Amino acid sequence: MLEQQFQQQQNLTQTALNTPTAQKSKRLGYVPLESGVKLNTLEELVNKLAQTKLRRAWFYVPASDSHKIEKSATLGLDVVCFDLEDGVASSQKQQARNNIVEALKNLNFGDTEVFVRINKVGSGLELDDMKTVFSSVRPHGLLIPKVESSQEVQSVTKLLADLENRHHVRAIITGNNKQQDPNKKSASQHFSLMCGIETAKGVCNLNQISQADFRIEGLTFGAEDYAANIGAKRTPEAREVSYARSAVLNHSAAYELQAIDMVTLDFSNARSIEQEAQESAAMGFVGKQGTLYTLLLELTMFVAIHPNQIEPIHKAFTPSTEDRREAQQLFNAFIENQILGQGAFEMKGRMIDMPLALNAAKILQKASQIAAKLSPPSKPAQT
Repeated sequence: MLEQQFQQQQNLTQTALNTPTAQKSKRLGYVPLESGVKLNTLEELVNKLAQTKLRRAWFYVPASDSHKIEKSATLGLDVVCFDLEDGVASSQKQQARNNIVEALKNLNFGDTEVFVRINKVGSGLELDDMKTVFSSVRPHGLLIPKVESSQEVQSVTKLLADLENRHHVRAIITGNNKQQDPNKKSASQHFSLMCGIETAKGVCNLNQISQADFRIEGLTFGAEDYAANIGAKRTPEAREVSYARSAVLNHSAAYELQAIDMVTLDFSNARSIEQEAQESAAMGFVGKQGTLYTLLLELTMFVAIHPNQIEPIHKAFTPSTEDRREAQQLFNAFIENQILGQGAFEMKGRMIDMPLALNAAKILQKASQIAAKLSPPSKPAQT
């Protein structure tokens, strides 16, 4: 893991302090940083990154369809979000809630995080959504849709605290949260919240929404609803939503939240999904939304998912071998130069400083998480 790499590189560089290179750096006026501010800051950030959750593909499943729910548990997704909102007809809301309860009790989702998208705050439906979902095994978190103010978030968290105290429900356990410190913000005991930004008012109030509650871990951008709200026509180029999309990303970065990008307009076109996912990753989003609504082919009891959405999204948000190699070199060089007393330094024609070292750390942490997800579970030792 990245924390061990950080410590190992520190130890190696400390050992090298008495080498000719280190002595030369002292003669040139550099002062070794035994406990320098920058290294302390980087170590804190590395430790924080270790708690970041992998959310490359965020897929919605209509909770009214038990077959799709069952299939979603087998797909190896980072996040499955059971939808109680727009994807469920009014007459099917209670059945959808019951389906979620049964799924959380009986299905094995492995390392997949399970979220529930409740109905909009103020609709009169969100209370029943939360009461039913919290009647047994709870999911990892809730997605609050169409958030337009911090008050909406706080009304959910107030109800959430009451339900947790009343029911003493246990959290669903996956490989992502078995070993976490219960005192840390992202531990399994702390229920996760994501806020859906889908309206002009939501974009205008991003500053207050992002700070509404400590449980908020990210923001999702809903391009279709946003475009409809402002009266824009959705296009494949997405220029009509570029301001709001960037605003969601910027506020996520400002408040250390994860930004999850929009669903691709033409979600049946693998090339379009691939291009947009690559653009999302390049912009700084940590993941992208997708849907299982129309990509499931049902023939009696057989359910199959078309891979058009999952594979290109996973690929776009997975660091390449070259990315990992360059990030490791930069990360190691930064630690070495800091301990030797050098601040910014040149590497392959670029000036390297703290922001670039942090970005390298993010790449390495994501690569480590993906490798752990793909690794088969270790077998118990023979006795």
